[in-house]
Amino acid sequence: LIAVLGLVLYGTTAMLPLLMQNLLGYTAYNSGLALSPRGIGAFVTTIIVGRVAGRYVSNRVVISTGVVILATASFLLGGLDLSVPMSRLAWLSVVNGVGVSMMFVPLATSTMGRLSKEEMSNATGIFNLMRNLGGSAGISALTTIIARATQAHQALLVHNIATTNPAYLQQLSYLKGILIHQANPVLAAHRAEALIATDLGRQASILAYMGSFRMLAVLCIAVTPLVFFLKRPKGSRIAMAH
Repeated sequence: LIAVLGLVLYGTTAMLPLLMQNLLGYTAYNSGLALSPRGIGAFVTTIIVGRVAGRYVSNRVVISTGVVILATASFLLGGLDLSVPMSRLAWLSVVNGVGVSMMFVPLATSTMGRLSKEEMSNATGIFNLMRNLGGSAGISALTTIIARATQAHQALLVHNIATTNPAYLQQLSYLKGILIHQANPVLAAHRAEALIATDLGRQASILAYMGSFRMLAVLCIAVTPLVFFLKRPKGSRIAMAH
């Protein structure tokens, strides 16, 4: 569970800035602004969950709720397009932060809550190792998946750039009409075709990102049954686990 959490957390943290800067035209500062609300959601949720999980609400309930919230955030990220406003990205970041915090705190409690003091240090190391391994593997896998999916989508979309497609001819004519005032007709036609090819590449990339985020949502739902195998922490270990 912590490996999947690391995969989703670090995977989205690495991929979203690339999406915003490469496809949406955000500066590094603006992409940071869009992602920063996740920290606010995580901060507030951690305080609340740390006080109620295991005492008033079962850890399994809190973790499973966090998994569903994280899956929902990932699924909603899979519905982005090239015209998405920053406000929507910011709200999705908040939801993502809430889901991560609802998983992390009670998961750490459940992991450490039944161990002796002598076992605690080794268990903590393994716990953090699995989170970092999940994050590293997630970033590597998502980068590869997005690169290959972009090529696949581009190979499919390029068939729409044909003289038999009325939409393509209309867009080409529209762009040439704009560019004709900046260059001769031949150069204007070449520039119009280049603009359409660039836009096709951006569309292929956003489709690849959407598919990757939806894959993360499916992964979250797939590991949800593991939550119900967790045992209740011993009462004397709850505070120590936190």
